[in-house]
Amino acid sequence: MRFAEVIRLSVDRELQVESRLDQEESQALHFLSSQTSQPLRRILEDKLISPHLSTIIAMPNSGLDVMIDLDKFDDLARLYRLFSMVPAGVPTLRKALRETVIRRGRDINSASASMEGDDPQDEEMAEKISKAKGKGKARANAGSQVLSLALKWVQDVLDMKDKFDSIWADALKNDREIESSVNEVCALRADP
Repeated sequence: MRFAEVIRLSVDRELQVESRLDQEESQALHFLSSQTSQPLRRILEDKLISPHLSTIIAMPNSGLDVMIDLDKFDDLARLYRLFSMVPAGVPTLRKALRETVIRRGRDINSASASMEGDDPQDEEMAEKISKAKGKGKARANAGSQVLSLALKWVQDVLDMKDKFDSIWADALKNDREIESSVNEVCALRADP
């Protein structure tokens, strides 16, 4: 099965859950007493959403990380709406967002650290350059590489923060608890 098909199937499942909830609410209004609607909705939320919160978030081809990577703001908004229907939903989503920000921050840090010159060939090249051109030019070259790596790290961190700010504003209804959780993680990552 191709990746696009898996994503489409996941979106279809989310739409089915939303559609099913709407159908049940419509039927309850049409066939049952108005007093029955709310208890029935609670049963549906308890059976269709609550037991599957972690599973939905962690799905390898269509979960939270995939939605974030592919900028699926509509799907993230739908996920937020579904999760906000149950008491444990938003805290579960907030925890998952916090974990993905931490993981992505670590990925940026490790990518930056791996590019810092751990390569022995780079050290040999710098040594040859220093012998051929003088030590001052080799140091300047190494300094410009460090500056370039630092600038790339800063840009990657800013891009990640911008992405999560967009997700928060466009898909998560400006939820202040989620915003403070993401900002708290970003502040922790900035500390030495």
